[in-house]
Amino acid sequence: MKINAVKFKNKKSFDKNKSKLNVKEVHEPFGIIVFEDPTEVAPDTTKVSQVNSVSPTLEEIPTGLAIVVASDFKSAERYFKTKQIRILESFEPTKTFIVDVPDFQPFEEFYSQLTLEGIFISIEPDNIIKAEKSADDFYNYTSHWHLGNVKAQEGWNQMPTNVFGDVAVLDVGCETTHEDLVGAFNLNWDCVTDNGNVEPKNEFEKHGTPCSGIICARNNNGIGAKGVGNNQLRVQFLNIGYNAQSSGAFSTSDTICTRAINKALANPSCLAISMSWGGGMRQTAFENALNIARTQGRGGKGIPIFASSGNNNYTEFTQYPAYYNAVMGIGASNTNNQKASFSNAGTKLFAVACGTALRTIDRTGIFGYTNSQTGNPTIDNYCNFSGTSASTPFFAGIVAMMLLKNPNLTENDVRIILKNTCRKLGGYNYVNGRCNEMGFGIIDMDSAIREAGAYSGTPTPPVDPLPPTTNLTGILNTPKNAVSGSSVVVGYSVLCSNPNFPQTNVNCEVYISRTQSIQTDSKLIDSSSCVVGGGTGNASLSFNYTIPANISGDWFFVLKVDTTNAVNEMSEIDNLATSTIAISSPVVGNIDMKAEILSYAWQPDGRCKIAYRFTNVGTTTVTSCKIIVGFQGAPQITWNRPDVLQPNAKIDFTTNWVLFPTTFPAIFSMTITQVNGTNDSNPSNNTASILVNR
Repeated sequence: MKINAVKFKNKKSFDKNKSKLNVKEVHEPFGIIVFEDPTEVAPDTTKVSQVNSVSPTLEEIPTGLAIVVASDFKSAERYFKTKQIRILESFEPTKTFIVDVPDFQPFEEFYSQLTLEGIFISIEPDNIIKAEKSADDFYNYTSHWHLGNVKAQEGWNQMPTNVFGDVAVLDVGCETTHEDLVGAFNLNWDCVTDNGNVEPKNEFEKHGTPCSGIICARNNNGIGAKGVGNNQLRVQFLNIGYNAQSSGAFSTSDTICTRAINKALANPSCLAISMSWGGGMRQTAFENALNIARTQGRGGKGIPIFASSGNNNYTEFTQYPAYYNAVMGIGASNTNNQKASFSNAGTKLFAVACGTALRTIDRTGIFGYTNSQTGNPTIDNYCNFSGTSASTPFFAGIVAMMLLKNPNLTENDVRIILKNTCRKLGGYNYVNGRCNEMGFGIIDMDSAIREAGAYSGTPTPPVDPLPPTTNLTGILNTPKNAVSGSSVVVGYSVLCSNPNFPQTNVNCEVYISRTQSIQTDSKLIDSSSCVVGGGTGNASLSFNYTIPANISGDWFFVLKVDTTNAVNEMSEIDNLATSTIAISSPVVGNIDMKAEILSYAWQPDGRCKIAYRFTNVGTTTVTSCKIIVGFQGAPQITWNRPDVLQPNAKIDFTTNWVLFPTTFPAIFSMTITQVNGTNDSNPSNNTASILVNR
């Protein structure tokens, strides 16, 4: 069975198909339905814009969008408008664009098209990923014990009057109309549907309400809960999830999270960012936006960013976004000032805050965590909230109060103050001020605000080195299917986020492995180097590799970028890229694929639409094709198509071509160079061409 993610062009077609029996998942924000089918589907191009074969685990589902970071915002904007590539949203501070990949254009072709322009730093496909909230169980402790633990009243007593600010909370669903949250929000945005309604959309969207209440519940109003912001902090709630489930899981994507960070950056009152959730997938554009928020937010002083370490009691957590370098990972402490039993630890843990049974706001009615209807709002509409989901907004709120006390602090200043003032409690072995269980310790609001007010930046030298100015990432471009014993082309690119970085020679290694990492039994199959920086934003390499005759099944190519650590990067944890290849045993039979070019037509936007046909005229089922295609006199593009064609079956498709020669008429041709990872037994019908005139 094949798992096909189908993107529909209109809501009518989408709604008609989402109730079919073979539907596995529905992603309404993107118009995508995931079907289980016997084979890849032949799309109806009048109703569908993209069809992608995805993994049965559904860990990554392409949305048909791309996230593009430019070296020059205005030049990129002009390019997209000239080529009539639809811009869904753009963010000038981060030079980021969210655009539609043209209908049925393979992402590899779109990527090649843009890289030739020389104005784009990063071009990434947008994928739907799975994430989980970081809440835990609920306990009944004394109301608001956490405020006393951090000496909140002493901190409030030091605060200047009539100063206010915001904490951006990226989460899922918030009941902004709650009685104890009146006037507590500013510039909310649903980054999934791109509108201002952040209210819960289903019964499981309850997490964002208590997270927000920890920061901004109204104090001294005679009801409910007290927020650490003491009426001086509001929440900018940025909804980043949908399809929330009872387990705590929800769906999000790189475009959604990137949009959220850019909304926080655009808010001049944003003092800190809080994210009480995590997942196992790295998101490149989201990470880039976080790096910019950390270094350029708040008028260049930087926005402190916090995320929960998670609730699995791991000794070494690796979940994102807490694992990003721009983010401070926050754990949870209990009433005994020790690590909470569930809190994840590790070398990336920055510090901890109270995280068991924090009195806060609950979603009203039966869908809240308390799940009670006693008729008493004091019981029904509030809860004792636990987990690193609770400690993270609590920590972020205290830091925002520090910045209200002293707006001149930089993000690095905040880190220094926190390292010096967090309490080294719990009986753990702190080395140079930190331990894996508690990071730099438990935050103390009184001490943090006191030192923030007195801090000038001179008494304490910076602990952290200055942040690097570039980051390297890799992209693999490999066939999805091959036959053991056949030769395949392994292509990869190294992207440099800052092309003006000093020119550097970067070593790369490619392995073939049974896992998505480099293990002792992984085999090194290529070692090369390339030059980036000095005006070069990316470099592409490729090599031929013969699949061993004795292997089959699912394998992985693994790319390791900058193996000698020649570049001091903003993030060293993203230097691995992987791609999957399904290797099958050779099939005895006649392999014969026929290529045809049916027609061409010039489009109003200046692109040339070319119609093709592939026909399996042999006796062997075709699972993959490698094709070289393009205009003579213009750059050629290599396609690795995963189409499955039974004998006598054919597939038709069209592509809007944009890479033209300098003069017309010109010949457009395509040549099938491999079928099922090997040579076609009848090369005489592998090439087709057409004369194109303007």
